[in-house]
Amino acid sequence: METVSFVSAAVSVAGALASVALAGVFEWRRRRSDRELARRDRMRRYREPLLQAAATLQARLGNAVRMLTDQPVTEVAPGSPRQEEYNRYESLYRFAAYQGWVHILFREVYFLDMGSRRRNRRLISLLVAVQGAIAGHDDHGRTGVLLGGEQRLVGELMVASEDTEEARLRCRGYADFRARLAEDPEYARPFQPVLDFIDGLGEDTEGKIRRLVLVHNALIDLIDFLDRRKVWVEGPREKLESEPSRGASMSVRRVVPDVQTDAMEENRDFYGLLGLEEAMDLGWVVTLASPSNPTAQLILMTEDRTAPVTPDISVEVDDVDAVYAAVRERGSEIVVPLRDEEWGVRRFFVKDPDGRVVNVLGHR
Repeated sequence: METVSFVSAAVSVAGALASVALAGVFEWRRRRSDRELARRDRMRRYREPLLQAAATLQARLGNAVRMLTDQPVTEVAPGSPRQEEYNRYESLYRFAAYQGWVHILFREVYFLDMGSRRRNRRLISLLVAVQGAIAGHDDHGRTGVLLGGEQRLVGELMVASEDTEEARLRCRGYADFRARLAEDPEYARPFQPVLDFIDGLGEDTEGKIRRLVLVHNALIDLIDFLDRRKVWVEGPREKLESEPSRGASMSVRRVVPDVQTDAMEENRDFYGLLGLEEAMDLGWVVTLASPSNPTAQLILMTEDRTAPVTPDISVEVDDVDAVYAAVRERGSEIVVPLRDEEWGVRRFFVKDPDGRVVNVLGHR
Protein backbone atom coordinates (compact mmCIF):
# COMPACT_ATOMS: atom_id res chain seq x y z
CA MET A 1 0.00 0.00 0.00
CA GLU A 2 2.82 2.37 0.87
CA THR A 3 4.49 1.63 -2.49
CA VAL A 4 1.25 2.37 -4.35
CA SER A 5 0.81 5.61 -2.43
CA PHE A 6 4.40 6.61 -3.18
CA VAL A 7 4.01 5.89 -6.89
CA SER A 8 0.71 7.76 -6.95
CA ALA A 9 2.30 10.74 -5.25
CA ALA A 10 5.28 10.66 -7.63
CA VAL A 11 2.95 10.57 -10.62
CA SER A 12 0.98 13.49 -9.20
CA VAL A 13 4.15 15.52 -8.65
CA ALA A 14 5.40 14.68 -12.13
CA GLY A 15 2.06 15.65 -13.59
CA ALA A 16 2.11 18.94 -11.70
CA LEU A 17 5.65 19.68 -12.87
CA ALA A 18 4.70 18.82 -16.44
CA SER A 19 1.69 21.13 -16.17
CA VAL A 20 3.87 23.93 -14.84
CA ALA A 21 6.42 23.36 -17.60
CA LEU A 22 3.74 23.31 -20.30
CA ALA A 23 2.15 26.42 -18.82
CA GLY A 24 5.57 28.09 -18.94
CA VAL A 25 6.04 27.06 -22.56
CA PHE A 26 2.59 28.31 -23.52
CA GLU A 27 3.17 31.59 -21.67
CA TRP A 28 6.53 32.03 -23.41
CA ARG A 29 4.90 31.38 -26.77
CA ARG A 30 2.09 33.80 -25.95
CA ARG A 31 4.54 36.54 -24.99
CA ARG A 32 6.65 35.91 -28.09
CA SER A 33 3.51 36.12 -30.21
CA ASP A 34 2.51 39.36 -28.49
CA ARG A 35 5.98 40.81 -29.08
CA GLU A 36 5.84 39.83 -32.74
CA LEU A 37 2.38 41.40 -33.14
CA ALA A 38 3.63 44.58 -31.44
CA ARG A 39 6.70 44.60 -33.71
CA ARG A 40 4.53 44.24 -36.81
CA ASP A 41 2.26 47.02 -35.59
CA ARG A 42 5.25 49.33 -35.13
CA MET A 43 6.52 48.35 -38.57
CA ARG A 44 3.19 49.23 -40.14
CA ARG A 45 2.82 52.43 -38.14
CA TYR A 46 6.32 53.86 -38.62
CA ARG A 47 8.16 52.06 -41.39
CA GLU A 48 5.70 52.81 -44.17
CA PRO A 49 5.42 56.59 -43.52
CA LEU A 50 9.22 56.82 -43.19
CA LEU A 51 9.61 54.82 -46.40
CA GLN A 52 7.20 57.03 -48.33
CA ALA A 53 8.81 60.22 -46.98
CA ALA A 54 12.25 58.97 -48.04
CA ALA A 55 10.94 57.97 -51.46
CA THR A 56 9.25 61.31 -52.21
CA LEU A 57 12.36 63.20 -51.09
CA GLN A 58 14.74 61.15 -53.22
CA ALA A 59 12.45 61.56 -56.23
CA ARG A 60 12.55 65.32 -55.84
CA LEU A 61 16.34 65.32 -55.44
CA GLY A 62 16.68 63.22 -58.60
CA ASN A 63 14.59 65.73 -60.52
CA ALA A 64 16.68 68.60 -59.17
CA VAL A 65 19.90 66.94 -60.35
CA ARG A 66 18.42 66.32 -63.79
CA MET A 67 17.33 69.94 -64.05
CA LEU A 68 20.78 71.20 -63.04
CA THR A 69 22.49 68.93 -65.56
CA ASP A 70 20.18 69.92 -68.44
CA GLN A 71 18.35 66.60 -68.58
CA PRO A 72 14.62 66.49 -69.43
CA VAL A 73 12.25 66.97 -66.51
CA THR A 74 8.46 67.30 -66.62
CA GLU A 75 7.38 70.62 -65.11
CA VAL A 76 4.14 72.54 -64.75
CA ALA A 77 4.45 75.95 -66.43
CA PRO A 78 8.28 75.85 -66.59
CA GLY A 79 9.96 79.00 -65.33
CA SER A 80 6.74 80.59 -64.10
CA PRO A 81 6.37 82.13 -60.61
CA ARG A 82 3.91 79.35 -59.83
CA GLN A 83 6.47 76.67 -60.68
CA GLU A 84 9.24 78.42 -58.75
CA GLU A 85 7.11 78.72 -55.62
CA TYR A 86 6.03 75.11 -55.95
CA ASN A 87 9.61 73.95 -56.32
CA ARG A 88 10.72 75.87 -53.23
CA TYR A 89 8.02 74.99 -50.74
CA GLU A 90 7.06 71.53 -51.89
CA SER A 91 10.74 70.54 -51.90
CA LEU A 92 11.13 72.06 -48.44
CA TYR A 93 8.10 70.11 -47.22
CA ARG A 94 9.43 66.81 -48.54
CA PHE A 95 12.71 67.41 -46.74
CA ALA A 96 10.97 68.45 -43.52
CA ALA A 97 8.50 65.54 -43.63
CA TYR A 98 11.36 63.05 -43.87
CA GLN A 99 13.00 64.67 -40.83
CA GLY A 100 9.66 64.58 -39.03
CA TRP A 101 9.20 60.83 -39.47
CA VAL A 102 12.80 60.16 -38.43
CA HIS A 103 12.18 62.20 -35.27
CA ILE A 104 8.94 60.31 -34.55
CA LEU A 105 10.74 57.03 -35.08
CA PHE A 106 13.44 57.80 -32.51
CA ARG A 107 11.01 59.42 -30.08
CA GLU A 108 8.38 56.67 -30.11
CA VAL A 109 10.36 53.46 -30.44
CA TYR A 110 14.03 54.57 -30.61
CA PHE A 111 14.36 52.36 -33.68
CA LEU A 112 12.22 49.96 -35.66
CA ASP A 113 12.69 46.35 -34.62
CA MET A 114 13.56 44.81 -37.97
CA GLY A 115 13.59 41.28 -36.55
CA SER A 116 17.33 40.89 -35.83
CA ARG A 117 20.13 42.86 -34.22
CA ARG A 118 22.07 42.89 -37.47
CA ARG A 119 19.18 44.48 -39.37
CA ASN A 120 18.54 46.93 -36.53
CA ARG A 121 22.17 48.07 -36.66
CA ARG A 122 21.94 48.35 -40.44
CA LEU A 123 18.86 50.60 -40.16
CA ILE A 124 20.61 52.92 -37.73
CA SER A 125 23.70 53.11 -39.94
CA LEU A 126 21.55 53.99 -42.97
CA LEU A 127 19.73 56.76 -41.09
CA VAL A 128 23.08 58.12 -39.90
CA ALA A 129 24.41 57.98 -43.48
CA VAL A 130 21.49 60.10 -44.72
CA GLN A 131 22.02 62.57 -41.88
CA GLY A 132 25.73 62.79 -42.68
CA ALA A 133 25.08 63.32 -46.38
CA ILE A 134 22.69 66.17 -45.60
CA ALA A 135 25.11 67.73 -43.10
CA GLY A 136 28.05 67.51 -45.51
CA HIS A 137 30.32 65.37 -43.32
CA ASP A 138 32.40 64.51 -46.38
CA ASP A 139 33.53 68.13 -46.87
CA HIS A 140 33.08 69.38 -43.28
CA GLY A 141 29.85 71.19 -44.04
CA ARG A 142 31.10 73.32 -46.92
CA THR A 143 28.19 72.27 -49.13
CA GLY A 144 26.02 70.81 -46.36
CA VAL A 145 22.37 71.74 -45.95
CA LEU A 146 21.76 71.37 -42.20
CA LEU A 147 23.90 70.08 -39.34
CA GLY A 148 22.73 67.04 -37.40
CA GLY A 149 21.22 69.04 -34.54
CA GLU A 150 19.51 71.39 -36.99
CA GLN A 151 17.98 68.39 -38.74
CA ARG A 152 16.62 67.11 -35.44
CA LEU A 153 15.12 70.55 -34.72
CA VAL A 154 13.35 70.56 -38.08
CA GLY A 155 12.07 67.06 -37.37
CA GLU A 156 10.74 68.12 -33.97
CA LEU A 157 8.92 71.10 -35.48
CA MET A 158 7.20 68.81 -38.00
CA VAL A 159 5.62 66.58 -35.34
CA ALA A 160 1.98 66.87 -34.29
CA SER A 161 -0.43 64.65 -32.31
CA GLU A 162 -3.46 62.92 -33.78
CA ASP A 163 -6.85 63.99 -32.44
CA THR A 164 -7.55 60.55 -31.00
CA GLU A 165 -7.59 58.97 -27.55
CA GLU A 166 -4.21 57.39 -28.23
CA ALA A 167 -2.81 60.74 -29.42
CA ARG A 168 -0.28 59.09 -31.69
CA LEU A 169 2.35 61.29 -33.23
CA ARG A 170 2.16 62.19 -36.90
CA CYS A 171 3.88 64.50 -39.34
CA ARG A 172 2.25 67.83 -40.14
CA GLY A 173 0.34 68.07 -43.39
CA TYR A 174 1.36 70.41 -46.19
CA ALA A 175 -1.41 72.99 -45.55
CA ASP A 176 -0.62 73.18 -41.82
CA PHE A 177 3.09 73.45 -42.61
CA ARG A 178 2.67 76.30 -45.10
CA ALA A 179 0.35 78.19 -42.76
CA ARG A 180 2.81 77.99 -39.88
CA LEU A 181 5.67 79.15 -42.09
CA ALA A 182 3.65 82.19 -43.15
CA GLU A 183 2.26 83.08 -39.72
CA ASP A 184 5.10 82.35 -37.30
CA PRO A 185 8.60 83.75 -38.05
CA GLU A 186 10.09 81.82 -35.11
CA TYR A 187 8.71 78.57 -36.50
CA ALA A 188 9.99 79.40 -39.99
CA ARG A 189 13.53 80.37 -38.96
CA PRO A 190 15.04 76.83 -38.65
CA PHE A 191 13.79 76.00 -42.17
CA GLN A 192 15.46 79.04 -43.78
CA PRO A 193 18.85 77.36 -44.45
CA VAL A 194 17.07 74.75 -46.56
CA LEU A 195 15.32 77.45 -48.59
CA ASP A 196 18.65 79.25 -48.95
CA PHE A 197 20.17 76.04 -50.28
CA ILE A 198 17.31 75.64 -52.76
CA ASP A 199 17.53 79.28 -53.87
CA GLY A 200 21.31 79.01 -54.26
CA LEU A 201 21.35 75.96 -56.51
CA GLY A 202 22.55 78.14 -59.36
CA GLU A 203 25.69 79.05 -57.36
CA ASP A 204 28.55 76.57 -56.82
CA THR A 205 26.50 74.27 -59.02
CA GLU A 206 29.01 71.43 -59.05
CA GLY A 207 29.20 71.34 -55.25
CA LYS A 208 25.42 71.52 -54.89
CA ILE A 209 24.90 68.76 -57.44
CA ARG A 210 27.33 66.55 -55.58
CA ARG A 211 25.47 67.21 -52.31
CA LEU A 212 22.11 66.35 -53.89
CA VAL A 213 23.54 63.16 -55.39
CA LEU A 214 25.03 62.01 -52.09
CA VAL A 215 21.75 62.54 -50.22
CA HIS A 216 19.75 60.95 -53.05
CA ASN A 217 21.94 57.83 -53.07
CA ALA A 218 21.92 57.51 -49.28
CA LEU A 219 18.11 57.63 -49.41
CA ILE A 220 18.10 54.93 -52.10
CA ASP A 221 20.08 52.66 -49.75
CA LEU A 222 17.51 53.31 -47.00
CA ILE A 223 14.57 52.70 -49.33
CA ASP A 224 16.04 49.45 -50.63
CA PHE A 225 16.51 48.28 -47.04
CA LEU A 226 12.96 49.16 -45.93
CA ASP A 227 11.33 47.80 -49.10
CA ARG A 228 13.52 44.91 -50.19
CA ARG A 229 10.79 43.32 -52.32
CA LYS A 230 9.96 46.62 -54.04
CA VAL A 231 6.31 46.45 -53.04
CA TRP A 232 5.59 49.79 -51.38
CA VAL A 233 7.51 52.27 -53.52
CA GLU A 234 6.90 52.62 -57.22
CA GLY A 235 9.23 54.19 -59.75
CA PRO A 236 12.94 53.86 -60.51
CA ARG A 237 15.49 53.44 -57.74
CA GLU A 238 18.71 53.80 -59.65
CA LYS A 239 21.52 55.65 -57.92
CA LEU A 240 22.88 58.74 -59.63
CA GLU A 241 26.45 59.11 -60.77
CA SER A 242 28.67 60.57 -58.08
CA GLU A 243 29.53 63.59 -60.25
CA PRO A 244 27.05 63.94 -63.15
CA SER A 245 28.48 67.28 -64.26
CA ARG A 246 32.15 66.37 -64.48
CA GLY A 247 34.18 64.65 -67.17
CA ALA A 248 35.70 61.20 -67.06
CA SER A 249 39.02 62.23 -65.47
CA MET A 250 39.74 61.18 -61.89
CA SER A 251 39.90 63.82 -59.20
CA VAL A 252 41.43 63.76 -55.69
CA ARG A 253 39.53 65.58 -52.97
CA ARG A 254 42.02 65.23 -50.10
CA VAL A 255 45.12 63.34 -48.97
CA VAL A 256 45.44 62.62 -45.23
CA PRO A 257 48.22 60.92 -43.22
CA ASP A 258 47.01 58.15 -40.89
CA VAL A 259 48.78 58.02 -37.52
CA GLN A 260 48.37 54.89 -35.40
CA THR A 261 48.52 55.66 -31.70
CA ASP A 262 47.75 54.24 -28.27
CA ALA A 263 47.74 57.77 -26.83
CA MET A 264 44.67 59.21 -28.53
CA GLU A 265 43.88 61.97 -26.03
CA GLU A 266 47.49 63.10 -25.71
CA ASN A 267 47.88 63.36 -29.49
CA ARG A 268 44.54 65.12 -29.83
CA ASP A 269 45.72 67.75 -27.35
CA PHE A 270 49.15 68.05 -28.98
CA TYR A 271 47.84 68.61 -32.50
CA GLY A 272 45.26 70.98 -31.04
CA LEU A 273 48.18 73.21 -30.11
CA LEU A 274 49.03 73.34 -33.83
CA GLY A 275 45.54 74.60 -34.66
CA LEU A 276 43.82 71.34 -35.67
CA GLU A 277 40.30 70.78 -34.38
CA GLU A 278 38.17 67.63 -34.15
CA ALA A 279 36.10 67.02 -37.28
CA MET A 280 35.02 63.42 -36.66
CA ASP A 281 35.24 61.00 -33.74
CA LEU A 282 34.24 57.34 -34.01
CA GLY A 283 36.12 56.34 -30.88
CA TRP A 284 38.79 54.26 -32.57
CA VAL A 285 39.46 56.90 -35.23
CA VAL A 286 39.52 60.70 -34.93
CA THR A 287 39.90 63.17 -37.78
CA LEU A 288 41.49 66.53 -36.99
CA ALA A 289 41.20 69.42 -39.45
CA SER A 290 42.23 73.03 -39.86
CA PRO A 291 39.25 75.41 -39.39
CA SER A 292 40.62 77.75 -42.05
CA ASN A 293 41.51 74.99 -44.53
CA PRO A 294 39.17 72.00 -43.93
CA THR A 295 41.01 69.68 -46.33
CA ALA A 296 44.22 70.04 -44.28
CA GLN A 297 43.67 67.03 -42.04
CA LEU A 298 45.28 64.39 -39.84
CA ILE A 299 43.77 61.04 -38.86
CA LEU A 300 44.52 59.41 -35.50
CA MET A 301 43.49 55.80 -34.96
CA THR A 302 44.11 53.09 -32.41
CA GLU A 303 43.47 50.48 -35.09
CA ASP A 304 41.25 50.01 -38.12
CA ARG A 305 38.20 48.25 -36.71
CA THR A 306 36.98 46.81 -40.02
CA ALA A 307 40.27 46.01 -41.76
CA PRO A 308 43.14 43.62 -40.95
CA VAL A 309 45.79 46.38 -41.16
CA THR A 310 46.07 50.07 -40.31
CA PRO A 311 46.62 52.27 -43.37
CA ASP A 312 49.53 54.69 -43.67
CA ILE A 313 47.66 57.26 -45.74
CA SER A 314 44.09 57.99 -46.83
CA VAL A 315 43.21 59.43 -50.24
CA GLU A 316 39.63 60.58 -50.93
CA VAL A 317 38.68 60.52 -54.61
CA ASP A 318 35.59 61.49 -56.54
CA ASP A 319 35.10 58.08 -58.18
CA VAL A 320 36.45 55.29 -55.99
CA ASP A 321 35.08 52.59 -58.30
CA ALA A 322 37.05 53.98 -61.25
CA VAL A 323 40.24 54.17 -59.19
CA TYR A 324 39.74 50.61 -57.95
CA ALA A 325 39.40 49.41 -61.53
CA ALA A 326 42.53 51.33 -62.53
CA VAL A 327 44.77 49.94 -59.76
CA ARG A 328 43.54 46.41 -60.41
CA GLU A 329 44.29 46.78 -64.10
CA ARG A 330 47.78 47.96 -63.18
CA GLY A 331 48.28 44.87 -61.05
CA SER A 332 48.76 46.66 -57.71
CA GLU A 333 48.41 44.55 -54.56
CA ILE A 334 44.91 44.90 -53.11
CA VAL A 335 44.98 44.55 -49.33
CA VAL A 336 41.25 45.04 -48.68
CA PRO A 337 38.78 44.74 -51.61
CA LEU A 338 36.34 47.55 -52.44
CA ARG A 339 33.39 47.64 -50.05
CA ASP A 340 30.89 49.92 -48.30
CA GLU A 341 31.41 50.84 -44.64
CA GLU A 342 28.67 51.59 -42.11
CA TRP A 343 29.82 55.18 -41.56
CA GLY A 344 29.02 56.20 -45.12
CA VAL A 345 32.20 55.63 -47.12
CA ARG A 346 33.12 53.21 -49.91
CA ARG A 347 36.79 52.21 -49.79
CA PHE A 348 39.58 49.77 -50.49
CA PHE A 349 43.20 49.32 -49.34
CA VAL A 350 46.06 49.00 -51.80
CA LYS A 351 49.87 48.92 -51.42
CA ASP A 352 52.02 51.51 -53.17
CA PRO A 353 55.38 50.51 -54.75
CA ASP A 354 57.17 50.98 -51.39
CA GLY A 355 54.70 48.76 -49.54
CA ARG A 356 52.77 51.55 -47.80
CA VAL A 357 49.08 50.76 -47.28
CA VAL A 358 46.84 53.38 -48.90
CA ASN A 359 43.19 53.72 -47.87
CA VAL A 360 41.39 54.92 -51.01
CA LEU A 361 37.86 56.12 -50.27
CA GLY A 362 34.87 58.00 -51.54
CA HIS A 363 31.74 59.12 -49.71
CA ARG A 364 28.48 57.41 -50.64
